[in-house]
Parts: sequence; structure tokens; C-alpha cells
Amino acid sequence: MKYVKSETPTMDEFMRPILEYANRCLGLFTFREITDMVTGHSSLSAEARDELAGGRNIDGVHGRASWSISHLKRAEFLRQTGRSRYETIDAGKKEISSSNEIGTSYLMQNVPAYRRWKQGKIKQEV
Repeated sequence: MKYVKSETPTMDEFMRPILEYANRCLGLFTFREITDMVTGHSSLSAEARDELAGGRNIDGVHGRASWSISHLKRAEFLRQTGRSRYETIDAGKKEISSSNEIGTSYLMQNVPAYRRWKQGKIKQEV
């Protein structure tokens, strides 16, 4: 079986656009707004939008955006304010003004809250 690279951006590739969008929305947004934005932002084809993640009934964009938001919350850049509702908090507002490429490696190296969460998660798995 031949491996075909997904056209859908990775979880890491969604992080900066999500923070930028949240900043434009004055910090408040819904999950649906994010998935609509990242689909438009990345100019995905109809095939890519319909691509399933991991063989489950989860749309690739939906799944990756959801993971991105989860990691941004662990980095304390976003806070959940209700069901599928989020807001940018101070650290996220500050981060968006930088030109850093945001991803899990960057978060691990530069964000203490994220590093503590990841290290705690690793200890639990052992």
C-alpha cells in the first residue's frame, strides 16, 4: 500500500492560524468558527475536507483543529469559556505578536505550563 501525504495541515500548522483568528475576534470564538476559518485559510480541496482522520468518523480538519486547541489550552494561550467556546488569554495575546512558528516543539521548549503538562503526562504513562 502506498502512503499518500494528507493535504490537511498538521495540528502544529493549525496553531498559529487559530491564535491569529482568535486575536482578530477580540479573543472570543467558537469551535465551528475555527474549523470554518482553518478550512478557508489553508485552501483545502473538497477531498481534503472530507478526509477522515485515523479511520474514525472525525473529519481531518475537525480533529486536527481540536487537538491544536487542546494543546493551546495546555500552553495557557486559550481558555474554554463554555461548550465549544474559547477565548484568548494574556499569554496567547502576547504570543501572537511574535513571529515564532508555534507548534508542539516550540511549546515544549518555550512555554513552562505546556512543558509541565507534557512532563506530567509522560510520568503517568510510565
